[in-house]
Amino acid sequence: MSPEADFIHTQRVFANFIRDPEKNTLPDGVESRRMKIYAELFYNNIEGFINNNFPVLHAVVEESIWQKVIRQFMVKHRCKSPIFAEIGREYLQFLETESFQSSDLASQLPDFTLELAYYEWLELVLSIDQSVIDWVPVEQSSQQFLLKKQLKVSDLSRLGSFSYPVHQISDSFIPGLEDKQDSHLLIYRNRQHQINFILLAPMSALLFQKLSEADGETVEMILLNLAEEIGFKNSDEFLLAGCNIIDEWCQKDIVYW
Repeated sequence: MSPEADFIHTQRVFANFIRDPEKNTLPDGVESRRMKIYAELFYNNIEGFINNNFPVLHAVVEESIWQKVIRQFMVKHRCKSPIFAEIGREYLQFLETESFQSSDLASQLPDFTLELAYYEWLELVLSIDQSVIDWVPVEQSSQQFLLKKQLKVSDLSRLGSFSYPVHQISDSFIPGLEDKQDSHLLIYRNRQHQINFILLAPMSALLFQKLSEADGETVEMILLNLAEEIGFKNSDEFLLAGCNIIDEWCQKDIVYW
């Protein structure tokens, strides 16, 4: 074996042992005590990031199962990014894989695991997002003022659709199948860097999507097109209701102009 190939082989043996010391052999010439320290430090670091990223999920999953899933993540998943802040995204991607979802270990997790993990990941993404927004001073706006505006949806806003009440889950509330109900959560970070959410009705969620997809249309154009799309006959009433919702979103730093 060439020196280069020997080095690569040693690296792989070293990494395999750190990922799963119970099922892999020590690299030649490396003291067992030191390798176990490396392995323990590596596991604790990964577990620490995941625990911090998904605190609610951690609280509702049995600890032994939680640790087994993290170990499987370390053994099976190959992260695409070296950035620590993206470990949460990598972990969510691992949970979503078909190979994990079809495993016995996945069957021991709550049915809402993926939805709760996604919800917590959205909060994480918004908390570390580096977007710079030129916020304008916000005061309550009249209907006529808003109707003529071309609004922007904040890059610090995300809409998620769920079948479980993920925003209510805690170690004191574990939802069952009887608690399933489709919901739309608008998660956002305001100019004070606070993470908040709003539970949206289906029509409000559709309005948010239309605003997100807008390309130069005014609020009036968006609302009139939406009213026509859903067959709402009273356009004046629809414009008033839509402007009231949008004004609230402006106050909360979800949309701006």
